[in-house]
Amino acid sequence: MEMNELFEFVEAEHKRLTKYYNSEEDLNKKYRMFAKLIEETGELSEAILASDAFQRKEKLESFNEKLEHEFADVVICALILSKEMNVDMKKALKEKIEKIKKRKY
Repeated sequence: MEMNELFEFVEAEHKRLTKYYNSEEDLNKKYRMFAKLIEETGELSEAILASDAFQRKEKLESFNEKLEHEFADVVICALILSKEMNVDMKKALKEKIEKIKKRKY
């Protein structure tokens, strides 16, 4: 998937969710979106624990697929939240990557 496809999906999903939850004027929407991001981060944490077998046996089944999906969920939720908060993520990512590249280790 190309980055533009991802950002187009995020734009469409943000619109779809806003319409679905009838939340155009909802002042608390960003807080609920943040709570969703935290939920997905918790699920990613469980998948990471499972990948190292620090999880109950029944949760260890098919953890590779779950791990991939949980990473994707966190990225998508973060991008949707950034859209809600009018953050230009293409610009932010580009600037951050340039800043990281300049670090002296």
